[in-house]
Amino acid sequence: MNPDYEKLCLKYRFILKCFNGVWIFLSFLYIFQDSALSYPAPVGLSHDLIRWPIEDKKNIITYEVKTDQPDYLDYYQILTDIAAGQWTDVPGSLLILSPVEQGLAEITLSFQQTIDAPFSAGYAEFDQITDDGIPEHCRIYILTADRLNQDQLLRVILHETGHCLGLGHSLIPEAVMSYRSDNRTSLDLDDMAALSRLYPYDEAYSLPPGCGIGAYRSQASYMLLTILIFLPFLLIAVWMFFFRAIRSLK
Repeated sequence: MNPDYEKLCLKYRFILKCFNGVWIFLSFLYIFQDSALSYPAPVGLSHDLIRWPIEDKKNIITYEVKTDQPDYLDYYQILTDIAAGQWTDVPGSLLILSPVEQGLAEITLSFQQTIDAPFSAGYAEFDQITDDGIPEHCRIYILTADRLNQDQLLRVILHETGHCLGLGHSLIPEAVMSYRSDNRTSLDLDDMAALSRLYPYDEAYSLPPGCGIGAYRSQASYMLLTILIFLPFLLIAVWMFFFRAIRSLK
């Protein structure tokens, strides 16, 4: 066998392994930078950070409870107040949730016997957003079927309220904002870390979130994504070069 052919094959294999290593490293770097373990979207599929314009403790986000079952209104109100109190009491966060006293609320929770989500106990959507991406209203739809007990209903309220605050899904199983459907009725450290990062009481106060805080990505992140996209094409070009060189030596 031609010794030059063997050397060229070994060199090609080495370069291929280097490409694979760089690809894997950059992929992990892109996944874990900025948003830690966060799912890269808040409620929608856009890459925009959804955050209420809260700058100090004077800014209060109000909520209201509505239902097609008037006899259960007080019950749903109590559960909603409990959930709102947990989000309000997160240390290091400016966020304050309060029931609306007059006027329009920023968050509306609608407890209904049927919702337009056959495989979900609830969902949230920002139905009013300014051209600058500032939310003005978020609506939560929660299914009040008999199959949900009190703990399950409270967990759904906590979870969907988190979405209305701008949080995405978490990959931490114990978090309220995770995809798991369990009976957890209190916020996990991961939930609190995400909220305190989104609405920090002090700029110096920062915890690494596992829960998504929207989809903020730095400029460096987009540059990294561009590299990840074009790296396979570069690998193909290198492969074609070596393929031609190898054929010429056979």
